[in-house]
Amino acid sequence: MGLIGGTGLAVLAGCGQSNDAAQSTTTAPTSGGTARGSDSLVQIFPASGYVVSGLEQRMAFALGGSSGVPERAPVDGGLSFTIFELDQSGGSTGTVTGTALATVEVPGHADGVPIAYYPLRYRFERPGYYGVRAVGPGMGPLDANIAVSAPDDIELVQPGDKVPVLNTPTTVDARGIDPICTATPACPLHEIDLADAVVSGKPTALLISTPAFCQIGVCGPVLDLLVEAIGQYPQVQPIHCEVYRDAEGPTSGAIAPVVEAMGMQFEPSLYLIGADGVVRERLDNVFDRTEINAALTRLTQG
Repeated sequence: MGLIGGTGLAVLAGCGQSNDAAQSTTTAPTSGGTARGSDSLVQIFPASGYVVSGLEQRMAFALGGSSGVPERAPVDGGLSFTIFELDQSGGSTGTVTGTALATVEVPGHADGVPIAYYPLRYRFERPGYYGVRAVGPGMGPLDANIAVSAPDDIELVQPGDKVPVLNTPTTVDARGIDPICTATPACPLHEIDLADAVVSGKPTALLISTPAFCQIGVCGPVLDLLVEAIGQYPQVQPIHCEVYRDAEGPTSGAIAPVVEAMGMQFEPSLYLIGADGVVRERLDNVFDRTEINAALTRLTQG
């Protein structure tokens, strides 16, 4: 997961930029583990300007050691997250204190991706500062703070929004993007133009990721997982778009139009778009085989 363009490093590592901790997470996960020895709760999403109020939000967390390197195997039984509304006078820093709003049990995920993560889903009723406290087998509580914004303050396309109608690169017309796919070999998800897809009356799965420039090893695997899964959902139109306009990637900083249109400051992101052109769901930053298949099933059944 990374912030795009000139904004630099994200919570783990910026795609296209080296980071020793991030690079060390590229080993495939092993079988189930425990939370013993975990020292930190790692947010795999931007700390601000990302989470909005009034809509269910998906927030991916990982467990890390003192260096913040995410663990590779999920905790058996998952984690229990308690959400707190913080004392607003305290700002966004400090330990989690305040009114407990809810507790959510979150299973661990690592099916086909190189880090174990826990996708917490929750709807914040209003903007402000919130805290989460995670507990699991054999570990003490680990805390993180979240800044929640009003939807109108965030440009990121949200579930419930109409997807922007714009032309995207295909094998027939690259529309100034070169290469149109940085996967090796190139993936087969470049046959459909997004502008055509959203008016076709069929659901669409749009993945924005850049396999060649992702340092934490997530962008390539999630593309492979979508390619693997999409054959089971013939009614869904699959599209993969790159983040950058050219092979220089983050060096040139030339961002593809689809990234700007979606208001993205991170990647990868998978948009599940209904037959009416409305975004039904969005998976960001890290998502595994289980989540991709579940999201595609919901898309085709809704």
